[in-house]
Amino acid sequence: MRKTVFILLLSISMTTYAQWTVQSSGTTEWLSGVDFVNADTGIAVGYNGTVVRTTDGGTNWNIINAGVSYNLYSVLFLNDFICFITGEQGILKSSDGGLTWTTVKNGNKYLDVFFVNSNIGYASGTFSILKTTNGGDNWTNVTGYNQDMIALFFNNPDTGFVVTVGWADAIRKTTDGGNTWTGVHSNTIDEYASVVFTSDDTGYVCSTGAIERNILKTTDAGSTWNIVFTTPSGGLYDIEFPAKETGYVAGGYQNSSTIFKSTDAGITWEGQYTNTTSPLFGCSFVTENLGYAVGMNGAIIKTINGGVGTDEFSEPLIFSVYPNPVTDYLNIEIAYYTGSVAEITICDMVGRAILHTTLQQNESIDLRNLPAGAYLLKVRSDQQTGTSIVIKE
Repeated sequence: MRKTVFILLLSISMTTYAQWTVQSSGTTEWLSGVDFVNADTGIAVGYNGTVVRTTDGGTNWNIINAGVSYNLYSVLFLNDFICFITGEQGILKSSDGGLTWTTVKNGNKYLDVFFVNSNIGYASGTFSILKTTNGGDNWTNVTGYNQDMIALFFNNPDTGFVVTVGWADAIRKTTDGGNTWTGVHSNTIDEYASVVFTSDDTGYVCSTGAIERNILKTTDAGSTWNIVFTTPSGGLYDIEFPAKETGYVAGGYQNSSTIFKSTDAGITWEGQYTNTTSPLFGCSFVTENLGYAVGMNGAIIKTINGGVGTDEFSEPLIFSVYPNPVTDYLNIEIAYYTGSVAEITICDMVGRAILHTTLQQNESIDLRNLPAGAYLLKVRSDQQTGTSIVIKE
């Protein structure tokens, strides 16, 4: 079997890679949502009623008793004191920055919550969308569908979008404060998971589909949506744009995590080194560079520089790939393997990341869904990085 061996020849080289640091959350429960109100204070929520809170930028996380044991899905700070959590059986509200919680809506599964201002907010969930006009103290059902309403975003009190688990009318829009909704995009492949807008006209949606995982973009207020990024590696669960040009999407699958970053308003996306093998389900950014992501097994990671750092390496990375050309599964063998998880990124020839995953020695990467062509393979292991060209037939 033909093998191709690549060696990083420079004795000392400066290699740029994505930089996220792992934090100790104090729990092994799956964490599904996170939000920070400022650089220091944030909350992450997850399964079995898990709530963890930090007031020192994630150095320490304290477990908070929210008084419930069901799964929690999202958290949102309205200001330093008022915050909300959605969960399997209701909506919780805190008026003291997340120290104590009160149930303000129960009896249904709610997946996401969004506030336009201090009074008007919306929540999406199983078969329904709720609205509050008094700061979340009371909620009324404004519409219902025979589908889960996964996530929502409002540009103003009247105009908003919701993404659903269904394929027909998978993206819906309202212009009358949620009273009526019109399907603006139907889908036959993906299940959409998150939606965000950076202006009245420009917005993004990411998906967790079993076949394809896409990022879609609109520049005409949701009338049309176009795929700007596709990865065959793991679902994409949460997309955030802390600035008009700068966006992040978090995801993963099984024992691999994924964060992609764009600095050109979603035109190109680059995979980042997450420093964890836990799939990531939520992210929150305080600035373009300061952000957090949470996921399986209590994973919390943090970046203070937009996920990009530099390091000096004095030893070459030696690895082999085979078969090359490849038709289905690509094997990667790292010389002098130490047992560390290797971070793998595959880019097209213009530098757009299209696959990001992790693997152990003697594992293979499934490239069956990758179109034929030439690709750049980046391998990182034990703080060493090397690249090679892979031909997909």
